[in-house]
Amino acid sequence: MLFDILFKTGVSTLRKYLTETLTSCGYAEQVEGEDYIYFKGTLPVLVCAHMDVVHTEKLTDLVWDKENGILWSPQGLGADDRAGILAILSLVNQGHRPHVLFLDKEERGCIGAKAAAKELPAPAVHFVLEFDRRGKEDCVFYQCDNPEFTEYVKGFGFKTALGSCSDISHLCPTWGIAGANLSVGYYHEHTKTEFLRLAELNATIEKAAKILSSLPQKPFKYIAKVYPKAAVTVYDEDFWNKWSNAGYGYYGGGVYTKKSNKKRTTHYSKTGSSFLYPDSITSTSLLGLLQEFDSSLEVDIDYIEDILWAHRREIREVLASENLESVLLYILDVWESETEGVIVKIE
Repeated sequence: MLFDILFKTGVSTLRKYLTETLTSCGYAEQVEGEDYIYFKGTLPVLVCAHMDVVHTEKLTDLVWDKENGILWSPQGLGADDRAGILAILSLVNQGHRPHVLFLDKEERGCIGAKAAAKELPAPAVHFVLEFDRRGKEDCVFYQCDNPEFTEYVKGFGFKTALGSCSDISHLCPTWGIAGANLSVGYYHEHTKTEFLRLAELNATIEKAAKILSSLPQKPFKYIAKVYPKAAVTVYDEDFWNKWSNAGYGYYGGGVYTKKSNKKRTTHYSKTGSSFLYPDSITSTSLLGLLQEFDSSLEVDIDYIEDILWAHRREIREVLASENLESVLLYILDVWESETEGVIVKIE
């Protein structure tokens, strides 16, 4: 019954169920925003997850693959982030009473989180835990750089990972509170082959329960990462059409500019459609920087440039408000998404 509600219902039905459930558990003080619901708890921790999913086809079939220990659906499971909702409900059912924030429209640009950060006063909590990360033991801090908080979360069995953006990317800096996004066992999110490893979700729930049972005495403040700014030129999508019509073009893997006739030493994709051209960092250097993050990465120039083109809109948005380092994190996040887990074959 619970799984049917979590995975087969839309946001409005789920929202009503969550409100009724938490009210019955003693959450008397609530704030309802257009795209969020906040429940004031008694523990100095806020937990959050988002109610929306990317899949538009109505889910009618839930498949439990006992041999592989995974849950999936041919219509697209939506474990991103209904698994996070399940994690929070499980913690509440165990008797924990953290502050709870359920958000909507995360997949459309963290709209609910942006509204909650603006409309809600900063809650009196020591830190924020989000349950919206793929895999089994990741903890992602995004632009929060509080070493003490990082070590605290890792002490419960999580491993630091990189990510591009999620709801806490907006909540935490606005409120000045440190936060982490924890793995909840889903893989291949945003695809029809998405699946959920329930054992990995349960492992995170157990770790989170231990966190809530042994809270620190002091809060962890949000400390923003500081990066050196890189000079970046971002071109419109029709840039290359205008370039070609103007009679410029490619030569030997580079591009000549009209003013100086100077060749720019950026490696271009096979389609000739790259749009991101740092003045100080070439795509070869991007590859080097990514491998510095993790020397085991099996990526090459062509793969990086495919991401730069296929995800041009998202990366342009990252650049508009952040910096080149964030682009590196975004590329790595895409790589992890495409290479982790197992492939679920749908016949």
